[in-house]
Amino acid sequence: MLGLSRIVIAENERVLVYRNAQLVEILTPGVYWRFALPGRMRIERYDASGLDVNIKQLDVLLERHAEKLAEVMQVVNLSDTQVGLVYRDGKLWNLVRPGARRAFWKGIVDVRVETINVNEALEIEPELASVLMERGPKAFPTVLRQLVFLADVTQYQTALLLIDGEVQRVLATGRYAFWNVLRKIEVLSFDTREQIADVSGQEMLTSDKVSLRVNLVGVYRVVDPELVLNKVKGIEPFVYRELQFALRQAIGTRSLDALLTDKDAIGTEVNKQVAPKLQAVGMELLSAGVKDVILPGEMKSILNQVVEAEKVAQANVIKRREETAATRSLMNTARLMADNPTLLRLKELEALEQVTDKIGSLTVYGGLEGVLSNLVKIGPQSAA
Repeated sequence: MLGLSRIVIAENERVLVYRNAQLVEILTPGVYWRFALPGRMRIERYDASGLDVNIKQLDVLLERHAEKLAEVMQVVNLSDTQVGLVYRDGKLWNLVRPGARRAFWKGIVDVRVETINVNEALEIEPELASVLMERGPKAFPTVLRQLVFLADVTQYQTALLLIDGEVQRVLATGRYAFWNVLRKIEVLSFDTREQIADVSGQEMLTSDKVSLRVNLVGVYRVVDPELVLNKVKGIEPFVYRELQFALRQAIGTRSLDALLTDKDAIGTEVNKQVAPKLQAVGMELLSAGVKDVILPGEMKSILNQVVEAEKVAQANVIKRREETAATRSLMNTARLMADNPTLLRLKELEALEQVTDKIGSLTVYGGLEGVLSNLVKIGPQSAA
């Protein structure tokens, strides 16, 4: 039975009208009256405020009714080398993958789609890159990770840009964004600050077969990142291995005494051997030196005994030298007194002063001359 149907469409809605399963018209907000036989007319309502058009048979409708759909939809059909930038009211809203077909509702907000050929534009211009870095992680994180390669190079780094495994150029300090489509993009960063290589706990034998443990520290830095990339697979393992080999060679050619006497010579030799090897692969060895030499417990006891014996011997030598000097001084004094009676008398007075200073009382017979003559007698007469 023929009937009149009233169709009310809200401000945020779009309605597709089908007759006999065929799209006949698209209705925008308003009130409509349509004649329809039961079962022959069907309508589909869509919320256009979300922008994305979610119609199952969209591809079919676009092929057959492109003009009708263009009145209410913004259609984007990209090639395999194109990326779409979707702007909503002038602000970047989303990205469209290459080879995709997308449709957006018109009328509620201003929708604009900009296409970019990624074969012609590898690096994203700074202004757009800043917008992608700011809005992308929050608004469209998944598609951003798939289509855009982001890289930050700090002030103490140097980075290499690799396209499909080949070095393209060196990146200075800054933020970069590249279209990661139809190619493999890598950014390898190298720290150009001084790096420390700690070669510790190395068990070694000296030339006189003494076992010891040595700790070595080396300081290096990267000066040519591209050469390092081409020559070295791992920077830290390479530097560690070269320092270790040079240290073992330097220790193995020295005795324990020579090692303990001049530890700095080990660092000098290691530096001499390793510096050219690091320079050949794009690095610079700034310094190398022995930090610790650790001996086994029994060897420490032996060395302590040796050091103690050496110090005792040195003390004995010094003691004998002083005794000899004292005896020689006494002999010189005796010779002077034998040749000079006045000096002898002065010496006697000095001795008398020392004696009287240490006794409480003294009985004197014969006056001062008796004291000097009888108390202290030195010379051939006394011996007789």
